[in-house]
Amino acid sequence: MDPTGHSLDVVSTYERIFMGDDKDVTFKLADGEERAHRLILKSASDVFASMFQQDMREKSQGLVELPDTTKAAMRVFLRLIYTGHVDSSDWLPGQDDAAAPEVSKVLRLSHMTHNLPRITSEGSGWSSAILFQCTNNDIEFSVRAADWSGAIMIGIAPKDTQLGSAIYTSSGFYGYVDAGALKSCYAQDGTAGNALSSPVTLQPNSVITVKLNRSSSSLSFSVDGGLFQDASFSTTIPNGVEYCPAINIYGPGKTLEVLPAATFSCPLEVLLSVAALAKKYMVKPVVSETTQVLKTRLAQATASQSVEDFQQIVAGAIAFDMGPVRMAALDCAKTFHALRAGYEAGKLMPDVAYELEAIWPGPASSRPRSRLA
Repeated sequence: MDPTGHSLDVVSTYERIFMGDDKDVTFKLADGEERAHRLILKSASDVFASMFQQDMREKSQGLVELPDTTKAAMRVFLRLIYTGHVDSSDWLPGQDDAAAPEVSKVLRLSHMTHNLPRITSEGSGWSSAILFQCTNNDIEFSVRAADWSGAIMIGIAPKDTQLGSAIYTSSGFYGYVDAGALKSCYAQDGTAGNALSSPVTLQPNSVITVKLNRSSSSLSFSVDGGLFQDASFSTTIPNGVEYCPAINIYGPGKTLEVLPAATFSCPLEVLLSVAALAKKYMVKPVVSETTQVLKTRLAQATASQSVEDFQQIVAGAIAFDMGPVRMAALDCAKTFHALRAGYEAGKLMPDVAYELEAIWPGPASSRPRSRLA
């Protein structure tokens, strides 16, 4: 079953319908057009149903004009309606050219085929392994699978690693996926620890992101855009070693998609536009999903002290009247020290600063004045 509760066969069917060319509604957008099936839209939304029943151009011509919406946002929105899933190609149509160096080129592989960004295991046991090109900078990459069953090691290995059976026991540091869950981690001396505070069940098309911070010698994992958690290894990750993204797979026939982390992360401007479309047309499942993702992005912005991302989300939530997101923003702001400093210095966007007056005193005025009683 997929996260929406539908069988994978049903999802695949709707994916084929989504990609079909027999659509009868055209959305005229800021940078082009996207098309959809009237029946699917009416089934997803009472607003769409009403629009196509009334004697309006939307009904007679099958044309909907949305001059403030981009093709990327509309395509993400429509794919969510049809399948309940997203695809990074919708916001990065040229993603094959956009890949970062460390996962756009294969360094070495064993019992594995590749047509990047996809890789497929061919060997028996733990003989299928792959190393990607690496740099001396921090490493961050993401892995997605339509089916997370089986056993997979995802992590980092030294550049000079000799590929063979079960490289995870002798070379590198990994998060271990077993039977559809990210459960634990393994170090190169064979010891194990916790990849996350507790096992995380992976849904079809879930994304695992791996991050190596060289300065702190830490390897951390995130699932589906959640907060990063440092893996707990019994062995310290050595300094001065040139590590590469590495994957070790048990058994043949397992296909993964490996891309830079940013590729799997929907850009904020697109995400906000999709949320606005979902609210405008009252597509309840998409409203719920985008709300939860925006709340996660707020938590990420707070953890990384990214005032810019936080303001962008809050400004969008205000503009599109997303109550739950605005409430979550106020909650996050209470511990966001850089945001408080910007607020007190008068450096925030006016609408964001006004929103924050709900929890903080209004900015002081340097001009003497009488006060309201």
